[in-house]
Amino acid sequence: MIAHIESKNGQVNDISFTASIGRGRGWLYSEGFFSGSMWGSLVVMVTANSDRFEFRRGHLKEYVSREAIKTGQQIEPGSGGIIVEKPNLDTPGGGEALEVYLSTGATSATARSAFDLNLRCLTALHACTKLCEVMPSAWSYYTEFQKSNGWWAEEPNDCPPSTFH
Repeated sequence: MIAHIESKNGQVNDISFTASIGRGRGWLYSEGFFSGSMWGSLVVMVTANSDRFEFRRGHLKEYVSREAIKTGQQIEPGSGGIIVEKPNLDTPGGGEALEVYLSTGATSATARSAFDLNLRCLTALHACTKLCEVMPSAWSYYTEFQKSNGWWAEEPNDCPPSTFH
């Protein structure tokens, strides 16, 4: 886990953290250059920075205007002061990532959702193997946004309910 807090002129202007959880594949990975025993990763990142939020929001608005399949009932990108994305994560052993961007205007309930990290995933004997287990509230935001645009979103049945959303 990595955390970063930055201040300017006595004001906190950037807060971020990244958590990476290794997950065993249960078998030897024996393809190509990276053959051998490999571990996949679940990576979650949260950034509370207005400039980064507005940058991501602008890009997401452009993308939605070009690529949305379903229109009319769409969730506005960045509504509520939160953006949740699932970028491609190409690492040896594989893995998945979830990125959360918060604006400084986000409500306290939205901020709690963004930082709703299931710490049992770090210590449990039964490993967390899905992003929705690691960050259930952020995952809920992600799937709702995806579906509102007519895009597919994985919805595993064995994930805990969202705590704050």
